[in-house]
Amino acid sequence: MTDRPAVSVIIPVYNTGRYLNECAASVKAQTFADWEAILVDDGSPDDAPAICDALAAEDERISVVHKTNGGLSSARNAGIEKAQGRFIIFLDSDDVLEPAALSMLIDKMTDDIDAVVSNVYTKFFESGKPEAICRHMPQSEELTDPKEHAVKTLMGKGRAWRAHSNLYRAGLIREHGVRFPEGHIAEDIVFNLRFYKYTRSIAFVDEPTLRYRKREGSITSSFDPAFLRTIDFIDGEAKAFIEDCGISDAQGYVDSLYVRNVLVYLNSMMKHKRSRSEALDMLSTARMKEAAKNYCAYPYFESGAKRAYMRMMFILQRMGLKRLSIFTAGLAVRAIK
Repeated sequence: MTDRPAVSVIIPVYNTGRYLNECAASVKAQTFADWEAILVDDGSPDDAPAICDALAAEDERISVVHKTNGGLSSARNAGIEKAQGRFIIFLDSDDVLEPAALSMLIDKMTDDIDAVVSNVYTKFFESGKPEAICRHMPQSEELTDPKEHAVKTLMGKGRAWRAHSNLYRAGLIREHGVRFPEGHIAEDIVFNLRFYKYTRSIAFVDEPTLRYRKREGSITSSFDPAFLRTIDFIDGEAKAFIEDCGISDAQGYVDSLYVRNVLVYLNSMMKHKRSRSEALDMLSTARMKEAAKNYCAYPYFESGAKRAYMRMMFILQRMGLKRLSIFTAGLAVRAIK
């Protein structure tokens, strides 16, 4: 390995000991060999810390950071501090890189490109459901201008939030102090908005680079009441992005993102049988009323049924039909998978 590897692979580890060897093996199997892997043990209570140490002992390209538990953002930020690579990729410790992932990403990283977005991934299920090839957005709608991508895709479509499996120019992260927000979930969109403020151009890879494990009990599979607070935090970050970038005509996209996030949370509330009065209060805030009047885009889902459902829910918000929205969400969580 050279003194400064081309790519730093940052892998936060928490309670994923049974997946960690498979994840690390996928990095070691990369056709592109100039990498370092940083395993960040975030105070994991299982056997993951010992597995991390064993992996580092086997391969000099792998190092370990042991720290007290601080959450996913804290672990990723600790990895950023240790990273030596010219580029950084984040990988969740229960996921698997495709063998040519780093090669495909590096090939797109020319001198004027600051980030490469992995647009296609394979979703596989612990439950035994068939695997699915998924896209963040149709290839025809990929936007290489990072500001336009942030506004129209991350905000307007509610897509391509994920930071993991994308490739980022590390120099920009270091120069501008871009970090993940600690104390919030849905941290990826915030990191991307903060990074894209300084980005010249982005590229896309349209072949699967990642095998994304969908498992019960993961962060993305569980209900978290804290997401309601996070919705307002994301809203503030989106407003700051358009203000800092001097984009004067994008408030409608910020509002679209806010409505989308509230409605996604409403679905989660209904799925987990939360109080309908609590849901009504959420839909009745001044910010929600403002956003429902001014949104300019509908979120994108690969499922046509989900796209149609969410468009209808957006329209119900604009019409002020909150109780009907709650009733409809209660039906949808049972009917639309």
